[in-house]
Amino acid sequence: MLDSLTTAVLPVCAAGVEVSGRPRWWSSTWAGWASPLDAAQPVSLAVAVVDERGRALAADVHPLRAWRPGDPARDERCWIAPPAGGPRVHARVRVVPCVGREADGVVAVVSVEPAPAARNAVPAPLALAIEHSPASVVVTDASNMIVYVNPKFEQATGWSRAEVLGCNPKILSSGEQPRAFYDEMWATLLAGREWRGEFCNRRKDGSRYWESASIAGVPGPDGRPAWFVAVKEDITARRELEARLREALVRAEAGTRAKSAFLSAVSHEIRTPLNGVLGATSLLLDTALSPEQREYVETARTCGEALISLVGDVLDLTKLESGALELASLDFDVRTVVEQTAEIVSYRAREKGLEVVVLTRPDVPERLRGDPHRIRQVLLNFAGNAVKFTERGEVVVEVARDPAVRDGRVGLRFSVTDTGPGIPGHRLDELFRPFHQLTPDPSHRAGGVGLGLAISRDLAERMGGRVGVSSVPGQGSTFWLSLVLEPAQSPSAPADPPPRLEGRHVLLLDPSATSRFVLREQVKAWGAEPEEADDADDAVARIARAAAAGRPFAVAVVDARAVGADIAGFAARVHGTEAGARLALVLLTSMPTPGDAEALRAAGFAGYLPKPVRQRHLRGVLALALERPAPAAGAPPAPIATQHVADERAQRSRPRVLVVDDDALNRKVGARFLERAGCACDVASDGDEAVRAVRAKPYDLVLMDLHLGAVDGAEAARRIHAGDPPGRRTPIVGWTASVLDADLERCRAAGMEAVLGKPLDRDSLERLLARIVAEPAAAR
Repeated sequence: MLDSLTTAVLPVCAAGVEVSGRPRWWSSTWAGWASPLDAAQPVSLAVAVVDERGRALAADVHPLRAWRPGDPARDERCWIAPPAGGPRVHARVRVVPCVGREADGVVAVVSVEPAPAARNAVPAPLALAIEHSPASVVVTDASNMIVYVNPKFEQATGWSRAEVLGCNPKILSSGEQPRAFYDEMWATLLAGREWRGEFCNRRKDGSRYWESASIAGVPGPDGRPAWFVAVKEDITARRELEARLREALVRAEAGTRAKSAFLSAVSHEIRTPLNGVLGATSLLLDTALSPEQREYVETARTCGEALISLVGDVLDLTKLESGALELASLDFDVRTVVEQTAEIVSYRAREKGLEVVVLTRPDVPERLRGDPHRIRQVLLNFAGNAVKFTERGEVVVEVARDPAVRDGRVGLRFSVTDTGPGIPGHRLDELFRPFHQLTPDPSHRAGGVGLGLAISRDLAERMGGRVGVSSVPGQGSTFWLSLVLEPAQSPSAPADPPPRLEGRHVLLLDPSATSRFVLREQVKAWGAEPEEADDADDAVARIARAAAAGRPFAVAVVDARAVGADIAGFAARVHGTEAGARLALVLLTSMPTPGDAEALRAAGFAGYLPKPVRQRHLRGVLALALERPAPAAGAPPAPIATQHVADERAQRSRPRVLVVDDDALNRKVGARFLERAGCACDVASDGDEAVRAVRAKPYDLVLMDLHLGAVDGAEAARRIHAGDPPGRRTPIVGWTASVLDADLERCRAAGMEAVLGKPLDRDSLERLLARIVAEPAAAR
């Protein structure tokens, strides 16, 4: 029956839903009606062949996808198969928009036409090559009609070759991809390029599957594409696996976030009382204690430090595993980071009689940009292990420049070298594994859980750097961190003027060649002419020779180890000679004790510094020592220059600070630390009291705890800033044991200048005071 027809109008469906209602007849043989259009959605059209009674002869014969209202008429070709297995008819389906009384619509006009036999063939060599391909292959002609499929296609789709020849490949479309997807594909192919991509298709039985396809045009005699060859691979299993993995990843990330939040909360609760423990023990150790009491307090401090270190390590490991650990990008002073590392480990080093030496090479820039906290964390781990496993000798913390980096950035190599037992070469690879401790002596228990080096490696990699170790058994080890950092974006703060050493003769007395090297390079940078001695007799002889040669020493830097227990005797020996009578002596010691400064002043020393020595402290003390007038006969000695006197001179004024915390012990500890840093302190116990205090008198700085109850630190900060007089903004620094990013963001949103952690780090506090208090209020 179909072979005798030439044209018919067929019913269509809109968006896959057949239109209900009485059909309108347009032909005595073929019937059709118009479907209503939705201007907001593309229309999916499915041709259906019915008889004059509305009974289906063939349904869902050919899908026409993504026809949009306003599109012009469109032609598609397909094969129509009548019911009961009759012969298929090749037809042209023309989609035509129409306007009706009830609604605008579309109709499908079918014209039966013969299928060109030439289009159903593929050149023999090409067909032979792809017939046995393990991939699904589809070849279409220039009018996008299928002319060839291989057996793998039949297996993958359920369609036989006879069923699809002459059809548009849209018979496989699942509707998953939008129209723009196919527009981009055809734009690529018609431009003569290969197209690669993935799409979801539909098998004959209606099931969906995913394919990865590569489609390319094959030129005909005229040079234009005559065929398009699609080589496709079924990737359904892979896509399903990826979906399951994504779901598992989402669940894992949710679990990790929950674990991280829990650990952060627990960390806050643990750090708060530990702040009080460590602060109180530090203050107690500065008082007069019996040897037995001092031992108990030092044990408590050591245990507290170990506990807070463990809390930090576990939290850092969790953040690294979850990818939640964020790196800062700040301008920082490289020398300060190295000196801080040495200072922190020096307390334990003194107990073991070890020397801690800081060496910053002259070509290292003063300031760079990176994450100083994480750099210091890695160096502290290296230096802490060095002190832990070294019984005698020294630990050298060094930073040098890598000359190979020349792209505008700066390469640095930080290293920590010890004189410990060393590590066998075959065991070096074990060092950076988590929860792994490498103890040189099996009978020696150093403590810890073996997380530090593993965290150091991960931190270095996150910063774009590397860590490593070299060691010789019996000679010590060197752990190193290599980084490439950006130049600082802000200019350096003006430094204190160096001591007036240009052309002046300086004696360096120290038994350690490493320490002498560090001092020599430093005073040479200030214009001095150094000379070295390694014991007291050698130093006295050099003092006499220099005076006889008309080049007397202006100052002598003396390490306490070089003169032994009789420090006062050495000073008397020097000052008792004509050559050394006016020589300024500055003592360096690794074992400072209360009362040292007064005893040394009485002995005639001009300056005194504990080791490891900070460059700024050495600069200040040497400047004061050189300005010290010679003692008159019978007059008491002039005041001795110390690091605290040098700092007070640099600050020139005593800043006033308000400490706000709802915990009495934390208020006391914070105020004591600030007072020792040269500040005058008041305290407040809650946010309301802090606001009233600032309104009563101005403060150079407010140290504000974040968790204060009804009026928390963030709200108190906002109220203080709201009441600031014109032209002045009160600097407020957050003080919190919390490590949650949300809390830190609250501090920033409230206008706080910075955030300090608990326990309070004295050096961080001093740096903050130097930056904020010295900054003009109008500049904030």
